[in-house]
Amino acid sequence: MQDVSLAPHFIKSLSELFDPLVKWFRTHPSPPVAVLSDMLLSSWVNSLASSLNIQNLSFSVLNPSTLFPWMSRFLNYGSEDDSFTRIHMGIATSWGLIFNSFTELDGDKMHMIKDEFIHHDRLWSIGPLLPIKPNGTERGGPGSMPQHQIIAWLDSFHVDKSVVYVGFGTQISLSKRQMETLASALEESGVPFIWAVNIMEEDGRDRNNVPSGFEERVRGKGLVIKVDHFENAKLLAEELGVAIRVCEGLNTVPDATKLARILSHSVSVDQPERARAMKLKETALAAIQKGGSSDQALDCLVQLSALSAGTIINKYKVPPWIYRGELVG
Repeated sequence: MQDVSLAPHFIKSLSELFDPLVKWFRTHPSPPVAVLSDMLLSSWVNSLASSLNIQNLSFSVLNPSTLFPWMSRFLNYGSEDDSFTRIHMGIATSWGLIFNSFTELDGDKMHMIKDEFIHHDRLWSIGPLLPIKPNGTERGGPGSMPQHQIIAWLDSFHVDKSVVYVGFGTQISLSKRQMETLASALEESGVPFIWAVNIMEEDGRDRNNVPSGFEERVRGKGLVIKVDHFENAKLLAEELGVAIRVCEGLNTVPDATKLARILSHSVSVDQPERARAMKLKETALAAIQKGGSSDQALDCLVQLSALSAGTIINKYKVPPWIYRGELVG
């Protein structure tokens, strides 16, 4: 996940590029008809695109299910002096919005974003997209396991295709007791697993530390991957039905034996979550095939048949500062 803490400072530094970009555009023999920008830069790029009389299409690094609550928070309750309010206002006032998702997964959230914040139909889901080829920088950072090793390990369980995924996202840190209980349950259950651990420091103490010796004891049966990741429990467990909610509460410590039984049961062939996950996989693959929802959306986006210079960005009522090209900060 991108580190957004430096975004306001980065956008401020872009001010020096504004005039050179305008000059380059106006002297180019075949100038662009639109700009495709990162969502964090939307406010600044909207101003640039307006100066050039073209359109800005914002690419969201968040899927619609994640972006919607953030837009709701900042656009309904934020102050115009807040950097992230301006970032989300920039997203809302971009000419178009692109997601690395697919309609069958996030279509309802896309409609919510459209109806509540942007009030036009220029939203495209063109995913799931993957890098053309892996590079030296893995998604999880330098401490994570190379992708090809993870895939090879997963392929070794091709017979029953049952591997438990355990993850708590980037914002949650587990206490020592919680980590020990989870490790004990995974070991006792005997199920193959991937445990994504986000190492962090909180109040001067290391959190999310894997118990000493655990990785050696489960070698060959489980992978502990120290990686930056994010998930949404409500989306996975309740809306999509592909995950199991074990317990709730930041300080809750489940019973290790009971948790082990839940883990063992989760990989059974007749588990409904497993069937739904396979169906979701098939739907995602269908979306990117010829004629699928994402394939059609991408064709529409590439053609840009609806683009016309000087089109009003949208009908969303926004403070005048968003149109003045003021920088976030």
